[in-house]
Amino acid sequence: MNIAKLMEQAKKLQEAQADLSSKTVEASDPSGKVTVVANGAGEIQSLTIDSAIVSADDTEFLQNLVMSTCNSALKEARESAAKDMAANLNIPGLG
Repeated sequence: MNIAKLMEQAKKLQEAQADLSSKTVEASDPSGKVTVVANGAGEIQSLTIDSAIVSADDTEFLQNLVMSTCNSALKEARESAAKDMAANLNIPGLG
């Protein structure tokens, strides 16, 4: 691979990384009571909790639901980012 091709790939990689922060994914728990939006940079952008499930008597349930939903959103964001990066770099088998 020559230097010009390496520089071109590096530029594509930088552009793809910059685009990731603007792409978002959304995940909800099975009941739809907790919704999380995350971006391709792995940051939580928003968290919505239905007030019907907020109870001082059962904070552990809410904590587990929020953590599970956040993890789902971040997983989707990572998978989307990996797919986008592979597509931008034309890596066979990854896009």
